[in-house]
This record gives sequence, C-alpha cells and structure tokens, in this order.
Amino acid sequence: MYVLVLAVRGWVYRRGFRKPAHLSRPVISIGNLTLGGAGKTPLVIHLAERLTREGCHPAVLIRGYMLKNGSSQPVQSDEAMLLSEVLSGVPVLTGSNRVRSAENFLRKGQADCFLMDDGFQHFKLARDLNIVVIDAVNPFGNGKVFPAGILREPLSALKRADMVVITKINLASGPVEDLVRLIRPHLKETTPVFSSRFVAHDVEDLRTGRRQAPEILTGREAAAFCSIGFPQGFRRTLEREGLRIRTFLPYPDHYIYGVKEIKEIVRDIEPLGITTLVTTAKDAVKVKAHTSIIPDNINVLVVHMGVDLGDEEEKLINRVKSVLGR
Repeated sequence: MYVLVLAVRGWVYRRGFRKPAHLSRPVISIGNLTLGGAGKTPLVIHLAERLTREGCHPAVLIRGYMLKNGSSQPVQSDEAMLLSEVLSGVPVLTGSNRVRSAENFLRKGQADCFLMDDGFQHFKLARDLNIVVIDAVNPFGNGKVFPAGILREPLSALKRADMVVITKINLASGPVEDLVRLIRPHLKETTPVFSSRFVAHDVEDLRTGRRQAPEILTGREAAAFCSIGFPQGFRRTLEREGLRIRTFLPYPDHYIYGVKEIKEIVRDIEPLGITTLVTTAKDAVKVKAHTSIIPDNINVLVVHMGVDLGDEEEKLINRVKSVLGR
C-alpha cells in the first residue's frame, strides 16, 4: 500500500495533474532514499558554508519540527536547531510549507538560492538540482520499502537524481566501488557520483564554547552518548580518533533529552570514575539547557562532524554553482 501511494503521488506530478511550485531563486535539494541518518545535514552545512565563502547568499529550507517523545506536541527538530546554531549569517527557514517559508522570506530578505534539507520526496516544490545522499555503511537496509525496510522509495527513484553523494566511505566495511556498481543502473547516464568521508572537524567544550583539534580525544577515557540514525558510526569515529570509550549510550534517533535522562547518564558514569562525556553537535543543542545538572567535574565535549570530499570537492561545488549561473 505504501509503494502504491508513492507511485500514484509521483505519477500525479509527472503527468502534470498537480504542478510543483517554482520559486524565483534556484532550489537545491539535499535528500535521500532511506529513513534515518545518511549524512544530509552535514552536507547541507558544508554546502552552505562553502557557497557563502564563494560570495553566494544561500538560505536553508527545512521542515524543522517533530513530535516530542511520547507526545503529540511538536517541537523544533534537532537538525533545525543545529543548522540555526552552526550557520551563523545563513537564514534557516522552518515550516512544513516550504514554498510559503521561502516566499515569505523573499518579501523582506535576500537569498540567491535555497538549500532544501530532506527534499527528495517533497514534490510540491520544484528544484533545480536534486542531490541524493547515500550512506555507505548501510545504504539500503534489507532493500525493502517501508514498513518492510528502511527505503522511502524503490531504487528506481534514483532516476530523479542529478547528483549522488556517497557518505561515510571511511566507515564502511566494503569498497565504495561495489556500491557505485549497484546504483549505477538506476541513475541517468549523466548523473555524477561523488564520495565523501565522515570526519571529526573539532571538539568543543559545551560549557565554555572553546574549540580544539580532535587530537585532544586521543588516549582519553570517556562515556559517549548520542541519538542519531547510525550511532555506531559515531562510535567508530571516536575510536578512530583514539578515544577510549568506557561506556556507550545510544538513544533513539531525534530523542529529546530531559532532566531525567541527563541524571541517568550521570548516575551511570559516576561509579566508573569517568569525568568526560562526549556527544554529537546534533545532541548538544538538546543537552545545553541541562548542563547545570551535570557535575562541574564532568567535562562535556561536543564532536563536530563534517564531510570531506577530498579531491572531488571542486567538481561538486562547480556543479552546484552552475545552477546559480556562476
């Protein structure tokens, strides 16, 4: 039934019975085929920062809201909070109606392009570039569409992609070439495929805001916790940086921490004599309000992760800039 609904929805737009809205500025969608974290948000941040350095003025479009744990009360999503905090000077526009968000912004603000976070299935808004992110560690789960698997759409949907970015190749168990061979038959002949690594950029002290190089993790004992789509990827990254993880506490994706959870974490680590807690930037924006209940002798370190496109960086950026007429 889920696949049927997807097929009918796509057919309605392809046949023109419903037409997507067009904005007066180029729209670049960064999306994926699966449920869970594939690395979209780090790529959005990377593109926004790089385009800004190139003299562009991007704005980010994101739905930006989710349901609180066990509640019908909507709260701002962790991705939206992270984007707003990290992208200083880049407007982050939240709202379920992304067309309205963009049009309202353009009445009073300036942007020469929009980066639409999680937009591959958002047919209501036309886009000028469709970037699809694929997680090299767990690209398609069992290969079945939700609810039988983690796919939002069948692999055939990749025909709509203008560009594919494979993420986390440094954490995957197999060569990226195998994944490229798997997806290539589903892509247009002209669709480029880029590869990126998932790396720690720097480490921030949550209380003071001081940032240091990832090397400060080397040889250090700590407890780590996170609520992301692929927690083991975060753990592997920390271990590659030389962190000695005494205990690892994964929570469900997008989990909203309260006083109860923070107290439980502290209670779990104090008997072990651990004085360092490590988490992700996406989790930190939800934990920051509760740092006062964490004892002063426990350091809370935030690892800021990012994408490293290596030698393919310039080619990808030039393709994105071409949409902006640059």
